[in-house]
Amino acid sequence: MVIIVASAVFGGTVAAVGPFATAGTTDGAAEPSTAPATFTAPADAQAAGQQLAQTTQRPRSIDFLRVRSIGDGEYAYRFRVRGYVQKTRVNDGIKSESNDVLRRNDDGTVTVTGTTGNGLSDAYVVVGEIVSFRKIRGHADGELTLNGLELTRDELLNTETVEVVSRDEGEEVRYEIRVRGPVERVETEEAVAGDDDDRIVRNDDGTRTIRGVTGDQTGDAFRVRGEVLSFERTGGDSRLTLRLNGLEVDPETLGAGPGEPPDDGDGDNGDDDDGDDGDVVTRIDDCTVIDEPGSYVLTGNVRNADEDACIEVTVDGVTIDGDGHGIDGVDSDGSVGIAIVAPEDERFESVTVTDVVVTDWGTGIDVDGGEATTLRDVTLRDVVSRSNVDTGIHLVDAAESRVDGARVRDNGLTGILLEDSGLGNVVTGSTVGDNGAYGIVVFDGGRGTEVRDNTVRRNGRGGIATSNGETGTEISGNVVTLNDGNGISLSDSDAPEVRGNRITGNDASGVSLADVREGSVAENRVAGNGVYGISLRFVRTTNVSENVVRGNSDSGISVERSRENTVTRNVVCENGEPQISVGAESSDNEIADNRLTC
Repeated sequence: MVIIVASAVFGGTVAAVGPFATAGTTDGAAEPSTAPATFTAPADAQAAGQQLAQTTQRPRSIDFLRVRSIGDGEYAYRFRVRGYVQKTRVNDGIKSESNDVLRRNDDGTVTVTGTTGNGLSDAYVVVGEIVSFRKIRGHADGELTLNGLELTRDELLNTETVEVVSRDEGEEVRYEIRVRGPVERVETEEAVAGDDDDRIVRNDDGTRTIRGVTGDQTGDAFRVRGEVLSFERTGGDSRLTLRLNGLEVDPETLGAGPGEPPDDGDGDNGDDDDGDDGDVVTRIDDCTVIDEPGSYVLTGNVRNADEDACIEVTVDGVTIDGDGHGIDGVDSDGSVGIAIVAPEDERFESVTVTDVVVTDWGTGIDVDGGEATTLRDVTLRDVVSRSNVDTGIHLVDAAESRVDGARVRDNGLTGILLEDSGLGNVVTGSTVGDNGAYGIVVFDGGRGTEVRDNTVRRNGRGGIATSNGETGTEISGNVVTLNDGNGISLSDSDAPEVRGNRITGNDASGVSLADVREGSVAENRVAGNGVYGISLRFVRTTNVSENVVRGNSDSGISVERSRENTVTRNVVCENGEPQISVGAESSDNEIADNRLTC
């Protein structure tokens, strides 16, 4: 395999050097040899790809990805590739630089985190499949070009969006959609959104079936990274509209073609093997203790279970696929729907729970490493935890664990709580709302904790909060809106970063910092909050820059009893007066280059 150090899609000379390293690298790319051979790349991207392919030893596609910022400001992004990636340079305006970072993941994929801006571009050579791409912060828009062709994000990822809309008031429609590829519930520009009650089940042939219901002139929407295969109406009296990628289509045109395996209604296609490639999968249909490593699948709903813990995992090396089914309790204090409990004085690694709905417990999902030597690498993906007495998802003494794509709502206290946690935990892509206290809390978290790309709304005491000496938490790319209390609260925190969030309509302040040191609050949009836009109290050596702070009830930025902070290059306008307030007991703060008009 070759490394390309200049992108052929833009014409010019390409250097092809040594094989990709398959081990011993730390950035997801290879170490080039010291003597590159060069050849002239044709300007046509397809011809370039064919010419480059002849220099490789592996029959995989070579693509040229350009990420360009549109307008002023920063455009930061992250994408993941199943295969290989190489940073490349064409000229001073089209090049990947040292701030663009490649990281090889444990699953063999490569994650690229990059930043460009002010009309400039980053460029990469990709060998394999781009499986995800998202903007993570910045005021600029982005433009994606693959092999010379400008694409939307969905086109880049080969995704399709399907919407099912009821047309009659007071009536419903039930349906099944069969797809090839991963599925996520989304909300479209027409405010059509998939609901937690719409089930997504995985079939044994690798396809997925969406089983949904909508009605009363509302709709459901899903994004498919792959292909929509068929649509079938299964009940209800409402007329419906079916849209694919925003265009209305005739449901008859999505009928299953010849040779499709029949669906017998149990989420698979007529066989009894729930394994992939011969793996043994253990079926469970009731509360149980899992004390053997392996793969497990929930085959039915568990209703009104009166247990201390319904599914208790006491061994690592476990994967649980809920297959869209529910685990329902009886609202008993102290009970747990799914409990992952690390044994005392042992090293505990690698548990994954996916696609399960947990309701009516004391705590929905509890991950507890309190007595273990180490608890790490727990993944909760596409889970729903709602209507529990206390907390939706609770991780304590866990490290390098991940909550991804969760929907956590209507819990009595906090939606997601990370407590006394170790390094590198991530909460991402989740919707956390209507909980009695806070949406997401990091209490005494470890360095490298990330809370990013979540929607946190309508929680009873606040949106996102950190406290008790947590270090280096990153809060980025979130939508934090309509919460009682502050949108984002940080107290007793060292080196937190609050970047690229949209923080609007919260009852108290948008961002509240108290007893914070060496933090950063940058590139956020903070608007329409009930008290201050950004509040600093007992804060020192913290940077507040490049935020848009507008329409908050009190001052846009308030600095009280704080010192040695920098407040620069912000737009602060249409707030209560004064736009920027500095209290008498504050000292040595730099307040400069802020714009006070909209």
